[in-house]
Amino acid sequence: MSEHVMIGVIMISLFASSAFIIATIVDAVRATRKERYQADVQSKLIEKLGTGADVMSYANSDAFKSLLAGNADGRGTYVPRVLNTLQAGVVLLCTGIGMAVVSAFAYDARLFLQVVGGIVIALGIGLALSGAWSYLLLRRWGLLVEESK
Repeated sequence: MSEHVMIGVIMISLFASSAFIIATIVDAVRATRKERYQADVQSKLIEKLGTGADVMSYANSDAFKSLLAGNADGRGTYVPRVLNTLQAGVVLLCTGIGMAVVSAFAYDARLFLQVVGGIVIALGIGLALSGAWSYLLLRRWGLLVEESK
């Protein structure tokens, strides 16, 4: 392959990886803000309720059940995080392997591509192992929601 094609492939790969990283960061910030908002609403609600009888009557009401809306125990929030970590690991691993393969054809940038490709491969493997380990721990601790078949 010509050097111009390789440079184009590298630029597209770097752009795609950068876009994925930015999207992941934005999603994490959004999720953090949502969780903080929900915690604020719940704490203000608890402050408004005065006695224990008020709290118990509200906890048994439909309004309380709709507030929790299918996430009553907080277990479902871990699955997207584990999957995002695994996805990031696979994307980085594939990007690093692609850079290592391209380094065989790009003579001027061979050393750079090998070094950066090796670092990206290591990051990808680390994230994939981290996601797999998190899944195993969450499953062992019973924090994953089991879907009924």
